[in-house]
Amino acid sequence: MRIWLCYVRAGGGHKAPAEALASEFRKSYPGEKVELVDLAEKAELFFRYAIDDGYALLVHRAPWLYSFLYELNKIRSVVRFQNKLVDYFTLTSIKAKLVLDRPDAIVATHFFVSSLIRAMAELKISIPITVAVTEPFSAPSPWFFFPEINYVVYSEQAKKLALAGGVPESNIKVLPPIINHQLVKLDESAAALVKEKHGLAKEKKTILIIGGGNGLPGGVGVIAAILKDSIDANLLIVCGNNKNFEGKVRALVDRYPGRAVVLGYVKDVSELIAVSDLVIGKAGAGVVFETLMNRKPLLITHYIYGQEKGTMEFVVKNNLGWYEPRPAHIAQKVRDCLGQAELDRISLSHRTLQLAPGNSKIADYLLRNFKERVSAR
Repeated sequence: MRIWLCYVRAGGGHKAPAEALASEFRKSYPGEKVELVDLAEKAELFFRYAIDDGYALLVHRAPWLYSFLYELNKIRSVVRFQNKLVDYFTLTSIKAKLVLDRPDAIVATHFFVSSLIRAMAELKISIPITVAVTEPFSAPSPWFFFPEINYVVYSEQAKKLALAGGVPESNIKVLPPIINHQLVKLDESAAALVKEKHGLAKEKKTILIIGGGNGLPGGVGVIAAILKDSIDANLLIVCGNNKNFEGKVRALVDRYPGRAVVLGYVKDVSELIAVSDLVIGKAGAGVVFETLMNRKPLLITHYIYGQEKGTMEFVVKNNLGWYEPRPAHIAQKVRDCLGQAELDRISLSHRTLQLAPGNSKIADYLLRNFKERVSAR
C-alpha cells in the first residue's frame, strides 16, 4: 500500500508527527510504501512564508492578532474562505502529484486538506483520507471542517469537539498521542556522558528550556529571570529554528559566563529530556508529551491562545507539572519545582497515569482501516 503522510510547515508541530509516523510505518510495516508530502512545497514563496514564518511571527510578536484570527476561525464561512485561499496556492501542484504518483491512502497532520479533497473531486478519483489531529484537547474548529473523512484524536475531549463539528462517531478514533522522538532510557553513566558532551556539570541538577521548533514565546524574560537568580543548576536552552530568538538568548547568556549552554535546532531532544530534572516550555503537544512520557516534571510558561489551553490544563490538573506565565515569579517557582516534595508528587502522578506513546497503535489502526476502506470500494 502506498501512503502519503501530508503536513505543512506551520511551526514544527505538524511535520514532526508526520515524520514520526513515517518512521513507525517503516519500522513495523516495511512492506508498505510511505512518502512524506509537504502540501505547500510547490506553492509560491509568499504562501509558504505566510504559513511557516508568518505563524511564528504571530505567536511570538503579535499574540493578540493570533487570538483574533483564532476566534474568527470559529465562523464556518471564514474557514471556507481560508480553504479557498489555500486551494488557490496549492491545488494545481497537488493535482499534478496525484496524477503522477497516486497513493492508496492519505494521512494528514494538518487541517489544510481542502485542496486534497477538491483535487480528488476534480480528477474523479477516491482515496481514503484520515486526519491525525495534533492538538490533543482543544483542537480548533478548522480541524473538523470535512465530516465525511476520518479522524484520529488523542482524547475524549477532542472527540467531543469533532462530534460538535458534525463528524459522525463512526469516523472518529481515540488513540494515545504521537511523540516525535523515540523515548530514551539512560543509566547513570550514560547520563553523565550526555552531560559531558554538552558541557554540563555532572553533579548538578539540569533545567532544560525548550519551546519547540520556533523557540519559547516570552523565553528571553524567563531565561533572564533564572540567570539573575542564584539557582545552582545546569541551564540548557534549546532555541529550535528561530535564529532571531537564538541571537537574543546568546546575547543574554554572554552576560552570565558559565551559567548556561545554548543550542539551536537539535535532533536528540529525548536525550536532553532524559538528563533533565525539570523541563520548562510551552504547552505544545510535542514537547509536553515527550516530557511526560519520559516521566519528567514540566513547568509551562506559555500556551498559544485557544489551541494549547487544554494541554496546559491537562498537565496541571493531573499533577504532572505547573503553569507560571509571569517572569517575575519564575525563579522562585523553579526553586519550588526542584524541591523534593514537589518532585515526589509529580513522580507519583506519573506512576499512576502510566502514559505511553501512541505511534505504534496509530500506525496499526491506520493501516488496518485503510485496507478495509480500500477493499470495500
